[in-house]
Amino acid sequence: MAVVSVFVHAEDEVPPQLRDDWTYPTISGKKLNLNDGPHSDMVFISPYLVDGTLPPENELGDFGDWAEIHRDRLEDRSCVKKDKRP
Repeated sequence: MAVVSVFVHAEDEVPPQLRDDWTYPTISGKKLNLNDGPHSDMVFISPYLVDGTLPPENELGDFGDWAEIHRDRLEDRSCVKKDKRP
C-alpha cells in the first residue's frame, strides 16, 4: 500500500467513492524529470472544490465519512495540535 500521508495515496488505492469528487493529481519533486512530463499515480484527497472553496460540512458526503474514519490520524497532525483545534 503506497500511503504517503493521510491525504496522499496511490490512485488505485483510494476508496472508489472518493475518486471522482474528492481527489486531485499530485506529484512530488522526486517524480519530476527534466525534459520529460511529470508521471505520477498519486492523488491528493481533499475536501476543497475545484474553485478552492470548502463546502459546508453537511455537503461533504463521502469525504466526511472517510474523514470520520481517519479522525484520530487527522487530529494527530501537528497543524491541529499546534493550534489546539478540535
